[in-house]
Amino acid sequence: MIAEAMRTAEQKFGRLGAELGQEARLGMPVLDFLRLQEMLQPSTFVDAERVFREIRMVKSPAETERIRQICRITSESFAALPGLLRIGDTEWSACRRLQLDLALRGAHRAPHLTGVSGYNGYTNINTGPTGRVLEAGDVLIIDAGCCVDNYWCDFNRNFAFGNASDPVLRAYRSLFMATEAGLAAVRPGQGTSDVFAAMCSVLSGDGTPGGTVGRMGHGIGLLAPEPPSVNATDTTVLRPGMVITLEPSISYTAPGKNGQAERRIMVHEENLVVTEDGAELLTARTPAELPIVR
Repeated sequence: MIAEAMRTAEQKFGRLGAELGQEARLGMPVLDFLRLQEMLQPSTFVDAERVFREIRMVKSPAETERIRQICRITSESFAALPGLLRIGDTEWSACRRLQLDLALRGAHRAPHLTGVSGYNGYTNINTGPTGRVLEAGDVLIIDAGCCVDNYWCDFNRNFAFGNASDPVLRAYRSLFMATEAGLAAVRPGQGTSDVFAAMCSVLSGDGTPGGTVGRMGHGIGLLAPEPPSVNATDTTVLRPGMVITLEPSISYTAPGKNGQAERRIMVHEENLVVTEDGAELLTARTPAELPIVR
């Protein structure tokens, strides 16, 4: 069926564009792709990633509506999660409860739920969940990649258990204000590097180094992540219809369980669409104060 559709399409140069470049993922079994190449000879496949990148960065209203839907579902599940958690849960059980709630609210898939925790904060965001038991003084981050009709959301939320120390509360507040600055900087004509700089300026002013993961956001759509990248060197100009994340991160020190100062990180993330005059949040804004599970 794919071969027939391609044969009937108007051809000028006998070349078929496909996303074969950086971060591209083949959406079919490799053997099927090789068979398709044989069936379409003498036409050949060439890398058209740069063409597709420009097209896909700007979403249609229908595409944005699907992302808005999954952002709403996931925001509602995150808002309900503190009432489902208890001290003594594990990272695994916390993520399973969120995954079940997402399914009940209408998410089609939620395959990317990363839960990481630690005393007074965490040291990475990509290795969990594990069977680690959540205790008083812990901070848990869950990063949720979920989809409706193959369109993705990608954002996280932080939760403290029992209590939150001053370093944790300061880090959370700094990230909240950095995200506010990023939201204010998003408008057509601005570069993604300008948005990055706006968030960095807040974190630098608070004396907390920012950008611990190398960038502070990225595009989302049929993939999470997609181009562009919100970093210091990406000069992509924002246009209405682009859907991106804001993902500021900071590094801070806090007492470990042995009382010695230890390095911790914290990350916030929101999803938004660029509008004609600014930005529309697609996620429900994270609470201004860190949620605490009692």
